[in-house]
Amino acid sequence: MRIAHLGDLGHALTDQQISDIGSVDVVLVPVGGMWTVDAHKATQVIDQIRPRLVTIPMHYRTTFDHQRAGHRRRFLGRPIQRAHETGTRLAITGLRSRQSAETVVLRYQ
Repeated sequence: MRIAHLGDLGHALTDQQISDIGSVDVVLVPVGGMWTVDAHKATQVIDQIRPRLVTIPMHYRTTFDHQRAGHRRRFLGRPIQRAHETGTRLAITGLRSRQSAETVVLRYQ
């Protein structure tokens, strides 16, 4: 299982970075804007990486900036992705590869 956590990524990936990352099953991508990529740029990054199973958005909710939730809504509004709310954990073992990765929103604690 290959998982890519993109941390505080603030730009699209270069060809070298895509090559270094390689094939990915699960990707955690920031969608908060401001210091990280916004919804539009996060979509570009997901299209670059093309995870096999799951995309998990992150960095969209903080105590000091509630506008970031709008980036999450725009990211989740993409037509090719299915999104659903879940708990604070995700079991990856039962997931199957699909034509496009499922987007899963983990509950914020």
